[in-house]
Amino acid sequence: MCPGRDGAAGIQDATIISIAAAREMIPVCNPTYTSLVDAYKIVRLANILGSWTRGIVVNRTGKAADLTPDEVESFLCRALGALPILSEIPEDPKVQEAELAGVPVVVYEPDCEASVAIGNLAKLVAGEANLPYVPYEERAVAETTARLVRALTGRNI
Repeated sequence: MCPGRDGAAGIQDATIISIAAAREMIPVCNPTYTSLVDAYKIVRLANILGSWTRGIVVNRTGKAADLTPDEVESFLCRALGALPILSEIPEDPKVQEAELAGVPVVVYEPDCEASVAIGNLAKLVAGEANLPYVPYEERAVAETTARLVRALTGRNI
């Protein structure tokens, strides 16, 4: 994961550099078709560059979304294998209010739905909450990465 690094939609030079520098990452997507396709491309690129994708965060979930979190997870499972949704951050009007005030939503309104979901995600990333999957051993990740690079490029790493 590349702490503090947020990337624009799509694959740009800064995105590639951030992924290449990261040991692991957690992409964030909105529940829309275009965002999901971008997330798919980013995860595929991360696999090639040797960055492990821990799971995905679905932002702005709710009634107005194009896709449900189940549809997002179903697509990712079909396209990439098992890639769990680590967190669903709900659409919350307090987020926009906090943005207009120039304050993080978790400070502006710590008890709103989005803040609670962000706090739970932070606990998961920090190891203070149970993961929705059994983590791989480091050796297994390294072996998988080496096999993937060998399959894609013909080179041994």
